[in-house]
Amino acid sequence: MHETKGRRGFPAVLKDMSEKVLAEGEATVFAESRSIDFSSDFVPMYRMGTNLQVARIFEGKEIHLFTGEVFISDKNLIRLVSITDRLLPGSEYVYFSETKIPAVLTLVQRRREPQPPKKRFSFRRKKKQEPVQEPESVYAITVSALSGRQLEFTSNQIFEIGDRFRATFQLPEEIRDLPLFISQAFAFGKGCMYRCSFEEMEPDRRLALDQFVRNMNQQENSFFPKEEAHGKETEEPASHS
Repeated sequence: MHETKGRRGFPAVLKDMSEKVLAEGEATVFAESRSIDFSSDFVPMYRMGTNLQVARIFEGKEIHLFTGEVFISDKNLIRLVSITDRLLPGSEYVYFSETKIPAVLTLVQRRREPQPPKKRFSFRRKKKQEPVQEPESVYAITVSALSGRQLEFTSNQIFEIGDRFRATFQLPEEIRDLPLFISQAFAFGKGCMYRCSFEEMEPDRRLALDQFVRNMNQQENSFFPKEEAHGKETEEPASHS
């Protein structure tokens, strides 16, 4: 339902190691074989072993970079093997990270329904209005996916698109309370999956949320995060006692 790192046929560009764009097309990553296929109407041909890059594109921006060696090259497809990957700034707003974060939603404002026009005159006797039972205003949820823009959760409770909440998380104080609203709903079975968008917030809170999500994104959505971390460790100079 949301953008994932494993999506097949995502928009991409093929580049050489000097960042020159060679072709625009689609790509699919095969993590098990550490390879990526890039296809287009026309793909320049390269010798086996040549180092090239494939950048994933979302809304005109590069969000995920793959580097590898040419293994197959023809006029419509090129396959890179022994690939490594690097998440680029902004990818945390596109990819969701899978989570199990407990939270409480406190209702701030229900979506306002348009009121029917009032009748000026009627001979009919008006029926006595039954008192309207207000629903609970506090709801316990578990956040199942999180990005820098949105979060997702599943509930049997019925919410309307546009309902506004304050979400309280079991997280660091800077991001414990965040404003959001229901932006999408997907019904299935007896429940419903809701996607909520964050509203504008104070700069410090926004910065803290971005950092938190960015860290989750690096752990969750890099294809080879352990190797990347290991590489950083080996690059550090040895300490001298």
